[in-house]
Amino acid sequence: MEVKRMTDREIVFRLLRYEQANLRNYQNYLAYTKNKDLSAYIARTIPQIEGNIKSLNVLSRKLCGG
Repeated sequence: MEVKRMTDREIVFRLLRYEQANLRNYQNYLAYTKNKDLSAYIARTIPQIEGNIKSLNVLSRKLCGG
């Protein structure tokens, strides 16, 4: 059975979709939680996810030759 290897470009696009979904989930969690400690954790995590998305966008442009 042959295993299909993903290209770097495919990996970046999958990671980008994953991080975008992660961001939406964390934003929803922040909207619904009533726990202050959890809210603080989520609020600290959202900028990290946004940073990941920005980095992946830059990387995808490099891999696509743009």
